[in-house]
Amino acid sequence: MGLVEGIKGKRVYLDTNIWIYAVEAYPSHVNLLTQLFTKIDQGELLAVTSELTIAEVLVKRGVPKDQIVIGFHPPELRQYTEYATL
Repeated sequence: MGLVEGIKGKRVYLDTNIWIYAVEAYPSHVNLLTQLFTKIDQGELLAVTSELTIAEVLVKRGVPKDQIVIGFHPPELRQYTEYATL
């Protein structure tokens, strides 16, 4: 049984490292990630992640933090983060 087949249940949480490996196409992870994302595309798995995870991936790809709004932070607290405010 492979890693993807070993996933229990339908919902799978994808943390920052998974997205970075996928976006940057890490050679040692490409086959597993292709299997994982194929299962997600086919509806066999449901991927969930967080806004912070997406923000971290965007920063890793060169998007400045001041251009990213983390929506789960209440507006009055956003001023204390390194991310953009609305």
